Amino acid sequence: MVVDQLSLDQITSIQSAYQPYPASMQGSSPAIRLSIEQQGVLCPLLVHELNDSYQVIDGFKRADVAQSLQLRTLSCCILPKDTSSLDIATLLIQKDEALLRHSASRKSLFLALCHKLGLEGHALTPLLDLLGIENHPRVIRQYLNVAELPDEVLAFCDEKGFSLKQCIHLSKHPRALLVQLFQWRKQLHFTAAVIEEILGNFKDIMRVEGTDIETIEQEDAFIAIMQSQSNNQQRTQALRHWLRLRRYPRLSVIQSKMDNTVSSMNLTKSVTLNWDRNLENRALTITARITEPEQWPDICQALNDSTVQKGIDALLEEL
Repeated sequence: MVVDQLSLDQITSIQSAYQPYPASMQGSSPAIRLSIEQQGVLCPLLVHELNDSYQVIDGFKRADVAQSLQLRTLSCCILPKDTSSLDIATLLIQKDEALLRHSASRKSLFLALCHKLGLEGHALTPLLDLLGIENHPRVIRQYLNVAELPDEVLAFCDEKGFSLKQCIHLSKHPRALLVQLFQWRKQLHFTAAVIEEILGNFKDIMRVEGTDIETIEQEDAFIAIMQSQSNNQQRTQALRHWLRLRRYPRLSVIQSKMDNTVSSMNLTKSVTLNWDRNLENRALTITARITEPEQWPDICQALNDSTVQKGIDALLEEL
């Protein structure tokens, strides 16, 4: 291995053939920038000559900061030209082992890079053993499918620590729909279950109605939800409810009928009737708000009214 000074024009960092992760997963390093501003680049980059350029293997952030600071040269450890792809991949694991072991999305991107480097079959075994991955065609294919997810989705999966199974579920959805959903991330509150539910509802709606996500985005009801002043959790709940009603039209009819039944019962303001708006939990909850002892007899009398009794019977029948 040779240590030499290379000009920045000779070094490929952002588009390096050995960078497995998109920019959205690399993060920023203010401490590295401050250190380089104060003392320069103290630790040489690790590079490999390929395609008339020196491709960075280790030192991506140092190279990027040096570029932004318009440094002219960098100290680099240059691997021999005949360094094997397996050796290079092993070096990549060594520098990112902790992150790789705990991130299904990073493992997927790493395996995709190995695939590009021509490492397949038994050649992968030493690397897979290091990462605790079974060397089976089905398992490898699952990881490679996950690696094809949009960058912003992979970054989210990495951030939230999604399992391989959760990532696989996402990889089965249309790419365009995933991209669009994650454009709303700042307005919504995502969990694995919520993402799956919203994607499933959108897919069914688009299939049944013969529409697309861009058209749905322009609808007044959708715009009202996304532009509401509610917090992210409330906005997400409103969107989920709207999608369910749209996906299951009968649910909307039942809800309207039940609301009309409650309105006709003339209940006192201190009594409320509640039920699961998704009609999954088939139970009716009657709540009485009492602030004074003398209210209780009036509430009991109101609940014994024949109109209220018939209304409750009607609600229970719908449930």
